[in-house]
Amino acid sequence: MQNIFINRSLHLRTGELATVQINGAIKLQIGKGRVWITMEGAPDDYWLSGGEQIEIAGRGMLVVEGADASSQVQLGLPQQHWFARLTATLRGLRRPAGRRVAGCTQAAR
Repeated sequence: MQNIFINRSLHLRTGELATVQINGAIKLQIGKGRVWITMEGAPDDYWLSGGEQIEIAGRGMLVVEGADASSQVQLGLPQQHWFARLTATLRGLRRPAGRRVAGCTQAAR
């Protein structure tokens, strides 16, 4: 079993399995070959071929099996991982400086 903290590449032969403990969202990008992917507790399994990708969210065991003689899978964080979502949210909350509130008047000197 592997625990993914950074981008990682898997090279699988036909019938070879890799298991990964997932504690959040992960992106799988297939470089070449064909793989079968299943996630503990997920209702669906996936077959992906070279050039395809999938993002899986959740917690549990992820199993990837090579279906071709030489399958290559890149594991990493999805495009919108938590930090990117937080940054986008904070940008949306900022107000431009110097904006006036309707109905307010300046105090007399």
